[in-house]
Amino acid sequence: MKNLLSPSRPLLVLFLGFASVAGVNAQAQGDPVQPAAPVAHEQDSLQGYTFAQRSDFTVAVSKAAANIDSLIIPLTKRQKGGIAGGADAMTMERLQTSRNELGHAIGKLENATPEDWAALRDGTLDALAQTQEAYEKAAKEYNQP
Repeated sequence: MKNLLSPSRPLLVLFLGFASVAGVNAQAQGDPVQPAAPVAHEQDSLQGYTFAQRSDFTVAVSKAAANIDSLIIPLTKRQKGGIAGGADAMTMERLQTSRNELGHAIGKLENATPEDWAALRDGTLDALAQTQEAYEKAAKEYNQP
């Protein structure tokens, strides 16, 4: 006996594919992102960390960077998916560049000496601030209708 559903299977698969893509697009377009990156725990007090406190400083800044990374994910998914709206490519590139610079600054902390500690600490905090500002700009563009 001939299966009457066989010819409609490709049509059903096609329909389900369109439905899933439409759902992803609607979700990506409707989900706002957090407008500002969280600041490192007691970020102002991090300025006063000494060479002896470098491990605690590195942990605090690394945690802040990880928090920003988790916020960046929805922004990059939308851009890679070719979904209309969101942050423009230049803004996303600036965000990624500032995040890379923050990563490099955090990496330099490992080799800090008492002599260069203050400069490395301050440079890392500057890189963190730039990354937070770049995220805020990208989030603002992303959340605009």
